[in-house]
Amino acid sequence: MTSKTSMERQVKSMVWMSEHSDHDVLKAERHILETYKEGGILSNEEFEDYHQIIYSLKDSGYLRCGLTSQFQVIHNTTEAGNDYLIRLQKRLGK
Repeated sequence: MTSKTSMERQVKSMVWMSEHSDHDVLKAERHILETYKEGGILSNEEFEDYHQIIYSLKDSGYLRCGLTSQFQVIHNTTEAGNDYLIRLQKRLGK
């Protein structure tokens, strides 16, 4: 299987977002922040579905992106992201 281009991921993510409610998007934000806060990684399917949400969280300062010594992209939840996660958890329930 070949890896998808950023544009393909973006389109897939936009389709996902158009097919889901705002509540589902908030739940996805919570899942992304919780996963990265705990040092986890998203599955390829989640990464593709949530591509736009991830970059929106990065643009908002809630996630930061880095590289490992093997040049793998990693994401971490920022302090502001942790605060936002707490608000999401209160709003959506844990």
